[in-house]
Amino acid sequence: MSLPKSRWLALTMGERKKLARQIMILLLPILGALALLGSVLLIVFTQ
Repeated sequence: MSLPKSRWLALTMGERKKLARQIMILLLPILGALALLGSVLLIVFTQ
């Protein structure tokens, strides 16, 4: 998945932004699930 450094530097600014946006879209559900799990665990343990 990770690109070689030379390939990454060869990307234009627009391509880099597009790639970053795709990565963010992929990470958002994972982060959301982790946050939800963390808050549920916090509620369970503080009772």
